[in-house]
Amino acid sequence: MGKFLFYMLFLMFGPLLLYMEGPQIKDDYYLRSDTIIDADISSTGSYCRSKAIVVKMCTFMYRLDGESEEFDYTFLALRSPDTVVIQKGQQSGHLTTTVGQDFFWNRVVTVAIGFLISGFTFYAMISPLLFGRDDEDDDFGNPIPAQWRQSDPSRQADGYEPYASRAHNFGQQSPQGFGRRG
Repeated sequence: MGKFLFYMLFLMFGPLLLYMEGPQIKDDYYLRSDTIIDADISSTGSYCRSKAIVVKMCTFMYRLDGESEEFDYTFLALRSPDTVVIQKGQQSGHLTTTVGQDFFWNRVVTVAIGFLISGFTFYAMISPLLFGRDDEDDDFGNPIPAQWRQSDPSRQADGYEPYASRAHNFGQQSPQGFGRRG
C-alpha cells in the first residue's frame, strides 16, 4: 500500500502544479504582450518561503473592491524576489505582480519539471507490464544465482541456511563454506 501511495503522489505532481499555477501562467503570458503599469492597489500582506533552497512559495494579498484577493506562486529559483509591486495590463486591465512577470519562465519550467516527474513515475509503473519481469534476472539484466532466489525450491534442500540462522557465527566460515551445514 505504501508503494502505491508513493507512486500516486509522484504521478499527480505535474497535474497538481498545473492546476495551481496554470491559470496564472496563462494570464501572465498574455500580459507579456501588453504594456504593464503599476496598479494603484495596496498590498495587505506578502511573504515568500523557501523549501530546499530552490523552491520558492510566495503569497501576495491585496484588497480589490472590498474583497480580499491573493496571488500564490510556486516556482524554482536561486534567489527570492526583492520587492513586490502589483501591476496591471494597460489595455486588458488584468492584474499581476512583479514576481509573476520576473519569474515567469521559472514558473513554466517548474510545471514542466513536475510533468517530467509524473512521466517518469508513470513509466516506472507500467514498465514491468510492458517489458515483463524475469525472475531469473535482476533489475539490470544480470542473472541471479539460484541460492539467492526466493522462489528456488532447492533453497533449503541443498543445505543453504537463511541469513538469520547463521547470525550466531558471523564472520566465521565453516569447512564446507560460509552458510553451509557441515
